[in-house]
Amino acid sequence: INTSIALADTEEEKTYTISRLMSDDKEFLDFCAVNNLKFGNTFLVSKQFSKNKMTQITINNNNIMLLNETFTKNIYVNVLD
Repeated sequence: INTSIALADTEEEKTYTISRLMSDDKEFLDFCAVNNLKFGNTFLVSKQFSKNKMTQITINNNNIMLLNETFTKNIYVNVLD
């Protein structure tokens, strides 16, 4: 059973692991690679900005990143219990 959801649809203050990158766009994939957004990596969703359609994530407790909906609709994740 695939329980993956788009990063855009995640909840604040929950930790997720990356299950899929749903794009073949080189620029998107390069950005993900450089910023350690790779299959199996985990991060915290620290804030969802619904009005601006942005998601703030925290990786390794210190690397904070703000991603727009173009990215968050293409990154699929599973919640960690």
